Amino acid sequence: DIPAFYSEAVVNTQQGQRVVRVFAYEWAPGTAYHFVTITAAKANPFDQMFSSMSRLNNAQAAAIKPLKLRVISAGPRDTIASLAGRMAYTSLQTDRFLALNGLPSNAIIRAGQKLKVVTY
Repeated sequence: DIPAFYSEAVVNTQQGQRVVRVFAYEWAPGTAYHFVTITAAKANPFDQMFSSMSRLNNAQAAAIKPLKLRVISAGPRDTIASLAGRMAYTSLQTDRFLALNGLPSNAIIRAGQKLKVVTY
């Protein structure tokens, strides 16, 4: 178990009453992490997130591959499809590439154009 502290307060906003919740977890002596959420009164969409906090074992931690945001220069033969194929995702690669770069689906990629891709 991870020692945790929970508190909430109801606040009045221009949009009506909201609930501010703070969950703090003591990860180690002198080290704590916290979540702060704001929701409509009586809504608890984050309860599952709060209760799912757990430590990773060594094997789980070793299996994590961090994602990196890279800025690349498009080559003369690059297309949306070829660049999206470089993305470190197994689904929605094209959609993610277009959203990341603020491009419409019919965009023309120019050689030398600076674009972002997410890789491992």
